[in-house]
Amino acid sequence: MILLDTSIAVRYLAGEEIAAVKAILKARKQRGMEPPILGVSAVSAGEILRMVRIGRLELTVDVHVWLEASQRTDRIRWIPVYPHIAIAAEEITEGDGIDMYDRYIAATARCFNAPLITANRRLHQTDAAVIDHKDSNAALRYVDLISEPMPAHLSG
Repeated sequence: MILLDTSIAVRYLAGEEIAAVKAILKARKQRGMEPPILGVSAVSAGEILRMVRIGRLELTVDVHVWLEASQRTDRIRWIPVYPHIAIAAEEITEGDGIDMYDRYIAATARCFNAPLITANRRLHQTDAAVIDHKDSNAALRYVDLISEPMPAHLSG
């Protein structure tokens, strides 16, 4: 699984090409590997609603309609917030502007040993495996390390 942070997930679902995602998908296809699951933390749903409410994000449809549609697509998989993720999120310091949403997203990546694709430089301060969304070369270092299949408790 590769975890997408909130803004990257929104942009990816809108059809924007994300260099790091594209590089991983292309490399895995060339190697005859299955495409990875592109996960999005369930906490991103709350962050999307907050961003819409404060004017940092505009969607072409109502946020609830958008979230419902995002759950029906096969392009991403929403990842629940499990207790071990909540505990790991609380262990990440709030310093340097890492808000609650970002801590939960980084903790999800860390708990699933999944690389996190983001545009948020603050997330590099966590111990998650963070890939800048524009950095295709960094993304390629993870092609063979992405674990598949999805953990059994998430495959339902």
